[in-house]
Amino acid sequence: LAPRYEDLHPLVELLKYLENSGIAQGPPEMGSPLLGLGATKEMVDMFFNGPPPLSPEHQKLIAGSTLGHSTALAQYGQDNDIPYWALNLTFYGPRKVVAAKWEAAQDLAAKAINGARFNASPVLTNPTQAAEKKLVYPQNLGIPNLEFFAMGTRAGGNPHPFSGHMWFSPVIPQTADGILAANRVFQEASQKIPALQNLPILNLRPFSLPAPFMERTFLMIMGFPITDNPDLNKACVQGFRELIRVGAEHGWGEYRTPPIFYDQVSDIYSYNDHGLRKLQEAIKDAIDPNGILSAGRYGIWPRHLRKKSS
Repeated sequence: LAPRYEDLHPLVELLKYLENSGIAQGPPEMGSPLLGLGATKEMVDMFFNGPPPLSPEHQKLIAGSTLGHSTALAQYGQDNDIPYWALNLTFYGPRKVVAAKWEAAQDLAAKAINGARFNASPVLTNPTQAAEKKLVYPQNLGIPNLEFFAMGTRAGGNPHPFSGHMWFSPVIPQTADGILAANRVFQEASQKIPALQNLPILNLRPFSLPAPFMERTFLMIMGFPITDNPDLNKACVQGFRELIRVGAEHGWGEYRTPPIFYDQVSDIYSYNDHGLRKLQEAIKDAIDPNGILSAGRYGIWPRHLRKKSS
């Protein structure tokens, strides 16, 4: 746990070191207790139980923050002992190895972040039992589950379900500056671009923390709902396309996208006159000359359909 807004910088550098040195092998998660942003398990829990209980004053301060910060909000966190940031780490191995890695992680964090605090969960030796008791998010232990698909369904924390969702997921630099820049760019776009205004974009405000499970990059994941309202669905598609365009202008491409956006996302990887796509098409033509396998998937079309896709 890190107490100050500016601690985001050393926290990210700590995460990178722990991952790259092999100390923390499991999927890390980032959250913000002060901004009411949970990690993966807490995000899923919100759809079952609703958002964390925050006082009206706290909610008002969050709503009035800019890029997740204001002097008043930071002071509120200090006065009420609420950390700004949280980093969840997972260690695997024999009990003594886990203990040594946890000790090393605490030593490094204490040196990097003044006032860092630590909460240790018990060492888990029975993954199935731990998942059943909800001590850990099942996917982090390789246990199949459908809880993540609860996002958007009818549940205690979401009385108005929608039919599905589309995730906008640009890849950004693995730095605190990258996180802040992405928040600034996409929040400004949502306020200034007509097609993005008044859309229910998930995980955009007051601040969006990345999914940090890739070891060299961050993924900024924001969602658009799919509903029974055709006009809203059309508006969300148009807004999604605007975010793809804005992200591309800053050098951020998607690591995945819904099929409707395959061609647009493929097109933004334009280096060397779309050299990547030309290579993909050459491979496609060599192994699937008749173009019968998943034509157009990932924006890779067989030769006889390429003109139709443009």
